[in-house]
Amino acid sequence: MFRRWHQVTALALTAALITSSCGGKDPEGPTVAEAEKSLRAQVNAALGGAAPRNPKVTDPGGRDLPCEQGKVKRTYAVVAENKTSAALTPVEIKNRMVGSLSKLTEFTITEDNRATYDGEPSQIKIHNKVTRTWLRLSVPSRKKIEVHGATECLRRG
Repeated sequence: MFRRWHQVTALALTAALITSSCGGKDPEGPTVAEAEKSLRAQVNAALGGAAPRNPKVTDPGGRDLPCEQGKVKRTYAVVAENKTSAALTPVEIKNRMVGSLSKLTEFTITEDNRATYDGEPSQIKIHNKVTRTWLRLSVPSRKKIEVHGATECLRRG
């Protein structure tokens, strides 16, 4: 019986070592390619809240930009005309973009430019800890919207 207990214990330890060395969750988070997929979805979700017209990709991303310690980041940006009601202020348009994005993912607001009058440009910066992405949603005027995004510096993969 003593021998059998040692065999079971040895098998359990071996299984635990195998499981922990392969197939476990990577403690470093997503690769830069995985984060870029999330980034693109977030940019598109934010744009959807502003009813964009004639969107133009100003930064197509897809290339690694070097960071420290051999890591890289990626970027993606889109500008468009705003086709929502002309009665909406830049702040209201920005808030719609944030609302649309919040249906897709959680995020933390890191900076929020609160306009002091109706026609003033409005901008907000947000961060997602899980997907390791940053977004800047800008409404420079009632007729224009911009969304710029970047991943954190991450490992290739």
